[in-house]
Amino acid sequence: MIQLYLLLTINIILLILIPFVIFIGFSYLDVVFKDRGKIAKKFIDANDGFFRLLFIFAFSVEQALLILAVYAFEYDINMLKLIISFFAVIVIATASLQAFLVETKMKYEKERRGLARRADSYIKSILREAEEKEFLKEE
Repeated sequence: MIQLYLLLTINIILLILIPFVIFIGFSYLDVVFKDRGKIAKKFIDANDGFFRLLFIFAFSVEQALLILAVYAFEYDINMLKLIISFFAVIVIATASLQAFLVETKMKYEKERRGLARRADSYIKSILREAEEKEFLKEE
């Protein structure tokens, strides 16, 4: 019984702390390189598939742990209430982190689209100027 408590506690700590440690690490890199957020944004964008798999795995592990815990404590209603409460908090935290990552990726893509639009309009203006100069030379 105590081993299951220990296992649940360790898994809860790992599922909550690991993603936050990763982002604290990226925050530190931002301070070192004086380029706030770009490193994390690029990493998230470059590893989109990895993060999708990571969250699928995290949600699966959370559900498996809930099933095991409910099975182990099926006769202890108070413990089941506690387990389900922790499960809800963990799932909400995981979903919030996933939403944060998706939002970060969307902002990064929006920035890149804006840069591409500005570059496109700049190139078009240069081409127009070049065409006008050529037209003037021909006359």
